Amino acid sequence: MKPILIRRGLIGVLLCFVVLNSYKTKNLYNHADYPYDARNVFIAGNLWLHGENPYNDSLLKTEWQNIAAQSNLNTTKPPGFKDCGMIYPFWAIPILVPYYLFSWPVVKQIIWILSWLFILIIAWFASKSFHIKALNFWFWLLIMLAFKSSLVAVTLGQPLLMSMAAIMASWYFYTKNKEALSGLLLGIAMLKVTLCIPFVVLFLANKKWKLLFFSSIFPILAAFSFYQVSGNLYIPEMLKNMATQMQINYAGATLTAVNTNLTELGILLNYFGGIDYKFISVFNIIMMFSGILILVWFYYKGFIKEHSFLGLLILWNLLFSYHLIYDCLLLVFLVPLVKTNGNETNGNGKWIWLVLLAPLFLPINGLFKNTDWIQFHLPVTILALFLYLVYASYQHISNRGT
Repeated sequence: MKPILIRRGLIGVLLCFVVLNSYKTKNLYNHADYPYDARNVFIAGNLWLHGENPYNDSLLKTEWQNIAAQSNLNTTKPPGFKDCGMIYPFWAIPILVPYYLFSWPVVKQIIWILSWLFILIIAWFASKSFHIKALNFWFWLLIMLAFKSSLVAVTLGQPLLMSMAAIMASWYFYTKNKEALSGLLLGIAMLKVTLCIPFVVLFLANKKWKLLFFSSIFPILAAFSFYQVSGNLYIPEMLKNMATQMQINYAGATLTAVNTNLTELGILLNYFGGIDYKFISVFNIIMMFSGILILVWFYYKGFIKEHSFLGLLILWNLLFSYHLIYDCLLLVFLVPLVKTNGNETNGNGKWIWLVLLAPLFLPINGLFKNTDWIQFHLPVTILALFLYLVYASYQHISNRGT
């Protein structure tokens, strides 16, 4: 089949997914409680500015009731727990200042505009960073919008989008050897620290000390400004909220919208084996750092190229730290490997990649309502991608040796 026909067919399929995703999320723009995830940041930011504890769930709910009364909102979902508590770290609150600078009716529009802007930034820097002739800006944007959780993240006002946009820009300037600017942007991305772990490890492995120094500037300044206003970092309260959120997510053999969208392998142990999160949290830490050390060793030995090393770090990080499906936007860093590994192996590699990535686009959840064991479980997809990238890297080493 001619490449032009394959390309047009792929564009057609992606456009269908965009239409489906748009239909699925359109009503959320008219909901009084949306952008739902950004609302916690909005309330927490206002509490912080008034010298109150942004991690106090009761205060979050009381503040929202006052806002709803003042704005005459028909609110139906209270902020905070039991669904989604305030778990962003204290240094993230000053960085996210546009999310609470104005009144709620105004700021919710600003948040949605920013979220769309971040999607455009991600696509633009991807087109500039990954030099793939067939993938221009518009194709990257199509991939972003076809991904099953991009538009959900926009309607939620997910701060992940700011972090991801900063990561993409940081990577672009890293490839241009502009380490100071790359580091500053990585520091902005640190509002969601776990997303940045693979990049920090890569830069440590490459001894990019200047970049890493500049990456600390924004988090340190943000932490200092937080303390200057509040007089307290509220670390115990923040950690308590994080622990509470994880206990809610790890609810055993109860199928929820959250636990089917977690990337961690531990959720499978919890769902199918009833293993408590206290054990899984220790398991995650041991596995994550052990795996990172092994990957760094292989990278130093020259067995893994830089981009494959980053891809493996991203996948390993997703498997053993707290992420939801919209955090898989990071997997845009795998797209260059689809072409590269497809050419280096037997020519079918790119098709295997596309099959493995397909669950991140296909509307699978809910197809098998009475058979929970074959529901879409995201960690299975992430693990399959990781194992295939290991295999593709091994083939690269084998081919190099012959």
